[in-house]
This record gives sequence, C-alpha cells and structure tokens, in this order.
Amino acid sequence: MFLFIFSLVYIFSTKVPKEDIWIFSLTLIILFYSGIAATIKFGQPVDLGLLEIRRALSILVYFPIVYLLRSKRMSYDRLERNIVWMAILCALLSVGIYIGWIPTLQPIEIKEGAPRELRFAIGQAFVTIGIVLVLAPTAKKTQKNRLGKAALLVFVLLFIIQTRQLISIALIGLLFVGGIGRVLVLLGTVFLMLAVSSGINFATIMRFSEMFSSALTDEYVSESWRALTILTVLNEFQNGNIFGSGGLYIGWKDGFHKIYGDFFFLADVGVFGSLYRFGLFAILIYGAYFVLQIRILMKISNSEYKRLFSVLFLMLIAASPFAAPLETRGHVVGFILAATSYFKGNSQKSKRLLA
Repeated sequence: MFLFIFSLVYIFSTKVPKEDIWIFSLTLIILFYSGIAATIKFGQPVDLGLLEIRRALSILVYFPIVYLLRSKRMSYDRLERNIVWMAILCALLSVGIYIGWIPTLQPIEIKEGAPRELRFAIGQAFVTIGIVLVLAPTAKKTQKNRLGKAALLVFVLLFIIQTRQLISIALIGLLFVGGIGRVLVLLGTVFLMLAVSSGINFATIMRFSEMFSSALTDEYVSESWRALTILTVLNEFQNGNIFGSGGLYIGWKDGFHKIYGDFFFLADVGVFGSLYRFGLFAILIYGAYFVLQIRILMKISNSEYKRLFSVLFLMLIAASPFAAPLETRGHVVGFILAATSYFKGNSQKSKRLLA
C-alpha cells in the first residue's frame, strides 16, 4: 500500500518521464486483469484476486528508488552497496537457520532420499543479483573485499539455497560480467571455504550431480508437480481458455487445490503461470515490458552500466520459465527499471550539455 500511495503522489506532484506512467499503468493492468479474470472464471471476489497477485505491486519499488536517484538524495553507488549488504544479510540469515542458531517458525520436513536435503530460500533473488553486482567492473571503486563478499553469496547459493535455476542463472551472469577467469577464482575460493567449514562436508559436492541430473529424468519431466502444473495450464489453453483465468487466493475455497489438486502452483512455473493468468494478453503485457526496458537500456551512454543492466535483464529473462518477472520478481524488475531510467536521464543531460 505504501508503494502504491508513494507512486501516485510522485506521479501527480512532479513532471515525470513517459516511462514512469507506463510502469505505473502496466502494474495496474497486471493487478486488475488477474483479479477480474478470476472473478469471471471462478466467481472469486475481485479484492481477493488482487490480494492473490499482490506481489506484482513490488514493481512499484521503482518509484522510491528513482525518486532518490533523480533527486540526488542517494547516489547509485550507495544504492548498489545497500543492495549488496542486503544480499549478505539474507545469506547470513540462511546460514544461521541452517546451523540452528536462528529458529524457524515451523519444523522443516525433509523427504527421505531428497538430493538437496535441508535448504532455504531467504532473499534468493537478492543473493543472486548481489553476486553479479559485487563483481561487475562498475563496482571496483564502490565495493571493498569484492571477492570475499561474492564468495559468501555463491557459497550460500550453492550449498544452502540450492536452487538449480538460480545457480545456472548466476553462473551465466558471472560469465558475462567477470569472465571465465574470475569465475574460476571465485569457485576456487568457495570450495576452499567449503573445505574448512564444519557445517558442510565434501559429501555435499556429490549431491550436485544428483540435483541437476534429477531434473533430466523422465519421471521429473513427466510427473513432477512443476510438469503437472504446466500440463494443466497447456490443457486449459488448448480447451479454449485463451483470455486467462486469473489467480485464486488460497484462503478462498482452498484456491486452486480444490480444482486441480495439491500440486498446482502458478508462481513456480514462470511464464506458463502468466499464460494461465492472462491468456494471450500475457504476450502484450510482457511485450510492453520488454520493449520499455530495452528502449531505456539503448539510451544509456555509459557502456559499463549498459552492459551490467543488460546482463541483469537477461538473467530475468532466463529465469522466466520458472519465475515470472512481473508477477514474482517485481522488486528486481523495479530496481533495474529505476537504475536504467536514471542512467538514461543522465545520458540525455550530457548530450544536451554537449549540444
């Protein structure tokens, strides 16, 4: 609610670029389309539909960030440092829970034979982008002990968060911003940390082959809850549901579980979930977002920042089959849009001064 009110006040209290209006409007379209579609399809009250897709409101983090940057109340360098420290805090909390120093609200059950055993996902998006931010060439003057910070974040991502998709995406981002040499040095440091740690032993390494190979088995591809959810979405689409069904709030008649069973989760099937929510309209929504972000990126004159944020944007796209950017990664979307809009504005000011 704070983000919504702040965004409204900011837009109507000052002259803003066109992209600000587009971002605010796109967020409202996502919220109300999903809420109204669920009302039409299932009879769910609109307010509960809005509550179900409330995470999309995190896109509006764009407005406080862009306000701080444009008004010079915060420099981009300071913003970047804050995000990296936030990522480190999330990583340390994960470690604390893993070794039992921080209690959990409820017991964590581990299925027998599970290849990943105990794992946590505290601020996983911040941890992932924090790795790239701290090792980017732009961070040379703003970040101290870069290798140590990156090694901690990678260590937690590999051995505590243990999410296949995020590990792969972080590796892609690191290769783009740091090159293979820096990635090898970083991984060497991480495994040195592993060797001297008492909480995790080398047997953990052997689970990685199982963790990744399990995603390629026929059983996973055809019978996992993610595969079953995607199959259900595609069947709905093939049956003529081309305008979307929105999302059901779990507190309203047990949500989708009553209709499709206990293993139907839109949030974890990325753009397939978007297809279910919005139907063919998802193409227009994501098309508008992609065009807007690419146009902003193209107008940045600083090549290092253009490269950095292009990599972060590509990481979002790479993750989209498993995490829809606009519905579940809105805070990352808002941060990238805000930072690139700020650098675009600086580029345009520089051009006017040189003209």
